[in-house]
Amino acid sequence: MEIWSWAIVDKAASAEIKERMRFVSQYRFSPTGVFEQDDMDNWAQVTSAAKSLIGRRYPANYQMTGNEPPVELDLRGRVRNRFSDNNQLSMYMHWAKMLQAKNWSEVLSAQNG
Repeated sequence: MEIWSWAIVDKAASAEIKERMRFVSQYRFSPTGVFEQDDMDNWAQVTSAAKSLIGRRYPANYQMTGNEPPVELDLRGRVRNRFSDNNQLSMYMHWAKMLQAKNWSEVLSAQNG
């Protein structure tokens, strides 16, 4: 697995702040990093659960939801009836609309439409 991470610091920040941000950003991903320190245990537990009697009885469905309509609830945004990547896909689709828009009015109409 390859992970890329960027640390964005204000150009006007002091040298001390820039150095601190560089230092902190180096320790995000590693065995002692904040984002990976417990992942080894999680994956071992997932593997163990998948091999269990219940795990073998109820196979996981990894299919994308495709063009299923969202569940209609009185909430802002879209809700799906199962785990999926729809949140991430919707974020990237909205980001693409924002990049293509000529002004904020277009962004807002795309968001509400």
